[in-house]
Amino acid sequence: MKTMKSIFILGLFAFLISCSSDDDGNVTQTPQSFEEITAEYISSLEAVMGDGVITATNDAGLVWTSGTIVLYKTDSGRFGKFKVLNIDPSDNYSMVIEAETYNEDGTRYTFDEFLEIRGTFFLDLDEMTIGENSLEPNDFWWFRPDATTTLLDPLNGAVFTEWNP
Repeated sequence: MKTMKSIFILGLFAFLISCSSDDDGNVTQTPQSFEEITAEYISSLEAVMGDGVITATNDAGLVWTSGTIVLYKTDSGRFGKFKVLNIDPSDNYSMVIEAETYNEDGTRYTFDEFLEIRGTFFLDLDEMTIGENSLEPNDFWWFRPDATTTLLDPLNGAVFTEWNP
């Protein structure tokens, strides 16, 4: 009998971990795809976001591959997400992403389904614009410190986290 009770408790615990509750008390499932990720869900993960440099490529090759998903809060306080579509080692590790940034009420602020950022450029995820220097209102620097390493270097208070369903 103790075994059945333990199995039930473990099952219930696993179910509760995989779900989150919204303001209405409704239980919603954790998103399973890029398209299912909402602004509300992203904001619930703000505590795990950080301003540390994230490695996307290194001397072993691509760390981020097609389909890698990154969640963020911009320097303007908007939440968003991007999905890596491609990183091209033959083109100075340029990265192509699909990105969506949200208004505070969860509606779309900006969206780009094919945004390319070349190595050593900056990106403003609020306006989906490429910058050439750190003086502009950018959220990160796509930084290349050597021939094989590419880093996402957060700027101006923007924070990021990699996401896995």
